[in-house]
This record gives sequence, C-alpha cells and structure tokens, in this order.
Amino acid sequence: MNRRQQGYTLGLAFFLLFPTISAAHAAAASINLVDARVCDDVMTVTTFFSATGFTDDTGDGEDRLAVEIWDNAQKVSAQEYTVSVGETLVITDVQTMTGAGIDEDGIGVYLMDYPAAKELDRRDPVRPVESCEALGDEEAVTYYLFVDALPSTVDPTLASSSDAVDLVENLFLGLTNLHPVTGEVVPELATAWQVSDDGLTWTFALRDDVPWVRYDPGAGVFEVLRPVTAHDFVYGIARMCRLTNAQYTYIHAPLIKGCDAALEAARTGAQSSEPVAVTAIDDYTLQVELNFPASYFLLQTTMWALRPIPREVVGDQSYRAGDCVATTGRDVINMRMGPGTNYTTAGQLRPGDTADIEAQATGDDGFRWWYLTNDAWVRDDAAEVQGECENIPDVAEKWTRPGNIITNGPYVLENWATAASYTLLRNPHIPDDLRGPGNIERVHVRAMDSFNRRFDFYMTHLSDNNAIPFDERRGFINARPGEVIIRSDQVVYYIGFASDKPPFDDVHVRRAFAAAIDRAAFVEEQREGWDLPMVHFAPPGIFGAPPLDEVGVGYDPDYARAELAEAGYPGCAGFPALKATLYYGQGWLRFAQRSWESVLGCPEDLVEVESVDSYSVFDEAVSGSLPAESRPHLWINGWRPDYPDENNWVGDVLWCGNLTDFNRPCSAVDDLIVQARATADPDTRLALYRRIESGFFGKEGSMPFAPLFVGNDYLVVKPWLTGPFETDGISGGEHYDWYTIDAHWQHACRIGALTGDSCIGIAPRAPFQ
Repeated sequence: MNRRQQGYTLGLAFFLLFPTISAAHAAAASINLVDARVCDDVMTVTTFFSATGFTDDTGDGEDRLAVEIWDNAQKVSAQEYTVSVGETLVITDVQTMTGAGIDEDGIGVYLMDYPAAKELDRRDPVRPVESCEALGDEEAVTYYLFVDALPSTVDPTLASSSDAVDLVENLFLGLTNLHPVTGEVVPELATAWQVSDDGLTWTFALRDDVPWVRYDPGAGVFEVLRPVTAHDFVYGIARMCRLTNAQYTYIHAPLIKGCDAALEAARTGAQSSEPVAVTAIDDYTLQVELNFPASYFLLQTTMWALRPIPREVVGDQSYRAGDCVATTGRDVINMRMGPGTNYTTAGQLRPGDTADIEAQATGDDGFRWWYLTNDAWVRDDAAEVQGECENIPDVAEKWTRPGNIITNGPYVLENWATAASYTLLRNPHIPDDLRGPGNIERVHVRAMDSFNRRFDFYMTHLSDNNAIPFDERRGFINARPGEVIIRSDQVVYYIGFASDKPPFDDVHVRRAFAAAIDRAAFVEEQREGWDLPMVHFAPPGIFGAPPLDEVGVGYDPDYARAELAEAGYPGCAGFPALKATLYYGQGWLRFAQRSWESVLGCPEDLVEVESVDSYSVFDEAVSGSLPAESRPHLWINGWRPDYPDENNWVGDVLWCGNLTDFNRPCSAVDDLIVQARATADPDTRLALYRRIESGFFGKEGSMPFAPLFVGNDYLVVKPWLTGPFETDGISGGEHYDWYTIDAHWQHACRIGALTGDSCIGIAPRAPFQ
C-alpha cells in the first residue's frame, strides 16, 4: 500500500495452526493443541493434540484414526491410530515445519475418522506459544506487532508504505527527527544547522560518534565499522535523485538544486549537466542548496528518503531504474515462487507488465529468476528481458538482506522471512543520548492479511497493540476503555475527478458533484460517526490547514444544481455515462451515487464501477501519466502526511508543476502555492494557504476532488505497554525505542492464554510520562 496515496485496508498475515472439527464431525472428537512453539518461522510441534469422545462409525467398538501434517502442500508425516469408543487419545508427535510465509491453505492438520474420512477445518483459535523459550521462561523484552503485509524494501530511498517507513525509522538515523511526543524537529545526526540569508543554502554540523553497524544473525555478533559521515548523506541524496522508482524523489526533487535535472536525466536516459547540489564540506559538515527558499525544508530533513546510505555496501546496486527491465508474456502471473521465497505472496504481475529488475538468482529448477522492484519474481522463460542486465547483482548479495545490511539506528535487522515476518534487535553501539527512553530489546513483526484475526491475536495476548475492527469499536470502547487510544490519523479521503477528461474537464461539473454530497450524513451512515467530515484538504494538526468548516463549499444542493445547469446538464439531462476505478470505498461511492441522484437527478446506475484487488493496479489505473481516454472519470483515494506542513498537501499533491492523478491545468492558485512555499513568515504563509484551499474548494474553486472525511485511529494497547501512542508516527515512522513493556506481566498473560490460567490482573494502562 502506497503511503502517500493511502489505501484503506488494515490487517495482518501471520499464519499459524488453527484446527477445528467440521460441523459434521463435531460429535466425533475434540481437538486441543497442547504445545506448539514458533520462532522465526520454524514451528516445532510437540504433544500435538488430544482427541476424546470418538463414536463407533463401523460397529466394531473401535475407530481408526489417521493424522496427517502438511506444510506448503508437502505431506510432512502421516500416522494411524486405533481408538476405543470414549477413549481419550493423546498423540505426541515432534515435527519441525520451516518456511517463512506459511500459506493459510498450505499448512494443515487433518483428522480422518474412517470410513467417513471427514476433514478438519481450521476456524476456532487455539493458542500456540509464539516463543523459542520453554513454558514459564522469560525472554528478551519483545514488542509483538502485526502488519497487513511486510514492506517490499528495507532501503530508505525506496520506502513508500507506512510499514516501510516505520522499519526505516528504527534502522536508520537521519539529519533531524520529529520528536515522538511534541512533533517538533529535533537534532539527530545533525547537531546544529544554519541557513543563508537568502534561504537557499543549509549547512549542517554532524556528529562524529555514530557508527555504521553490521549484525551477523548466524553468529549473533555486532560489527562496528566506521562513523557515519557527510559523504554518506551526499551519496544517499544523489542516489535518490537518480532512482525513478523512488517515489519520494518526486517530493524532494523540486526543492533540492540539481535533483530535478538528475531525475529527468534518469527518466530519459540523458546525461545531466547539473550536479546534485549536496556537498560534504568536510567529513562532518554537510551543505544542501535549494532551488528556492522553503521554510518547510527542515521538516523534510526528518524524512526517510534523505537518510544517509553507505556506498561501500550498496555499490552498483544504485543503477538507474530502467537499465534492466522484464516484460511478462504469459497469462496472469502471480510470481511468488522465486528462489528462497518459499511461496510468498509478494508482488504480482499481469500480462504485458514491465518492471525494473533489481536482482537475480538461479532456482532449484535450473532457471534464472529475476527479482523485480515490486517484490515479485519472474522466471527467465516467462518474460522478455531487455537492457543492461549483465551486472545485476545476485539476490544473496543485496545490501538490504540480514547479514549484509549495515545500519546506524536504534535497532538492527536480525531476521527477515519473506512475506511472513521480520525481527529487529537493539543496537548496543549508538550513543545513549540518541536512544529513546524505552526498554524494548527486540521487535517481532509478523504479517497477516486478516483484520479480524489480528484482533483475535490481541485478545489472546499474542500481540501488544492493534487497531479495533470497525464493528467491534463501540462494544470494546464501552467494555475496556482503559485499553483504548483514539487519535487522528490525519488521512483525508476523497473522490477524485479526472480534470483532463470530459465531463470533469468542466469545473462546473466538478463543483456540482462535490457539493451534492452531505459529508455529515456520509460520516454518520458510512463511518457510524467515528470520523470527521472534510470540505477542504489539509486536516487539523497540519501547519497551514484552515479550521474545519471555515473554508470550502461542503454540502449545498442549490449551488450543486445551479453548477450542473451552468455546465449544460440541467437535471442531469444528457449527462454521459461515467467509469470509476476503486480499490476500496465501494459503499462510499454508492452513497455519492444516491446523492447525485437525489440532488442532481442523475440516475444511480450512471457510474460503471471497476473494482481491483491490488493497490498497485489501482495506482497505475488512475495515474496522471496515462492518456485521458485510458483513465477512469472517478476514483476514491486518500492522502497521509509525510511531513506536517500544508505544502505536503496542496504543494506535493495538487500543484500543477507535479505529475498528479488529477491532471489539472495551471491557474492563479498555483502561483500562490509557489509564493507560500518560499515565504518565511509563518503568518503570511497561513493567510496564503487559506486562500489556496479556498481557491481549490470554495464556491469559485477548481474542485479537483471532493473531500469526504479525515479518519481517526482507534487503537487497543495492552496495559503492560506504555509509550507515546497518541502522538508518535502520525507523520513519519514510529519510534520503538520510546516504548516500555512490563515483560513479566506480558509473559504471564501470553502463557496464560495457552494454559487457560488467568494472567496478572488487568489494571488501567499507565499514561506515558
């Protein structure tokens, strides 16, 4: 899921054993998992289950029982047993099942009662111990988290999803940091900075005591290499400017002098005559030149794409995107079986897709496999490969793999199991004053794409925090308010209009369709009142955002009808059919369609909807780089802040100088955006941004999209976990070293979930101090 254009799915993808008896077999046996331990995606199963209360299906006083254990479509073991009626059978079997990314349908335990041979399904949860330690033993202070999918990269330059940004935040330090509590810019690797009188040159003094560290997971050894220097920032920023597949290059390139020229050269294959204006004055002094004075640049220095990169380990892997590409030639390909991937569900390709190649490997089948930048694999005989591919590195040499990667942050990468889990380990070699006040020694992150199963893991104490499922919110908040944290996630969702495509190339049509939607009614019906209606773009908490309801048309039926008539479609007469592409929000669009019918007179079936199940497919379908005739008229999307300044909203998303999904023509409001970003005085900027928001969403505004609502996070947090949940990670990544766990309390509850014993009494969660 792209961080900037925010997808609306939440959930996890951690697959364990969940056997139950099918309804037809329920009277025959009961199954209880007694002891299963999981560590780093190796499951050791002992005392596997007990079965009681068998019936006599064959009339001979006995039942014959077969037990099969399967792992990734491979039968691991099969045993048969003879059981007397009513006997309790305890089957003890020891098996080790390896494999990151265990597929939900790829691992199973089947109990067959002959001759009926009925199969168990796996719905009722049993509670395996997710620990390498023996029962009753304490382990390192570990923070257990779940995400919907693992990030596709650990590379700071390429990170784009929220989960990838969280990972980078904990592995790499940058020039500055957003304080987890106050949200203020504070020093990190930079101890001080100066800006020239014209606002164009920033000079940073760097620390000389922060090392690059490599961790060897096999030996459990930390290796301190060399200090982080200004040269690492020069290389990292220049590399970012050359990588066309680095999404955040497009945020920074307009500002950093020479970066936009380097990006254009990378896109076209030309040579740039202008260097990227980032210079190491000496080992610990960095200078950055800008194209224009930007008061928000200091906020951008907290971002992940501007982190230092160690050139000696990245080396030639900074090749330009597009140097070597693969184009698929078969039917739909979900290439998830590359060498070493163990059937992950990472990237997906479609017929004719072209993607950049990042690495290669030779599989057990003897074929060469190409690893692509969207985290997919494609076999050599299933694609046409073009370009300079001779020097593409082997995947085992990728600098971001555990054992290869060197980092400088509060944690190191201990383990990465493709598409299933990763673990971070506390880095003992960073200066104490750069470490947060928390006590977490290890972070264990697993992927699970089921939102409700993620909540089940929280309820059985196997995860330490989680979002509350939508339909569980009210009951949980009423029953256990001490575990609930409510905060704005600052994601603003909207219905996008293709401004370059009739009929939405007419501003009156865009105004009519936006003003016909009652946001307050929408939030009550579609969001059960949990979120806030929005009639402009930037939400509260962003510098420059106007107050709610003071800027923007909002719901105005008379205005909407008048605007549609002005466009030549009174009562929607003669209005053409529309197409919409959705990744989520089908119910939201239906609400809008009913609004357009009741207010404007447009038939509810006016819009033909195409739903896609991949955000990358959606992102491509609505991209402004496509010709207008290939794009939908409408879509639903959202924007999450990268840094807390209005420029990240109107400047990075809507300014006509950027490639945007809306393809809106330039106007006087774009001149105001340019003026506001180069203005130092905060009061002047506030006034300008109010005019800009009105220029987009007021009655005379261009209305590039219809804002709907800003979301809230409803989090549940175990009482043994404290930290700045209310403020941390809303912009930028979460800081795991700022969190504290009462490990004894946590461990007792995790073990109690397995044994049925109650854990230490639940007290109200202590507020973060």
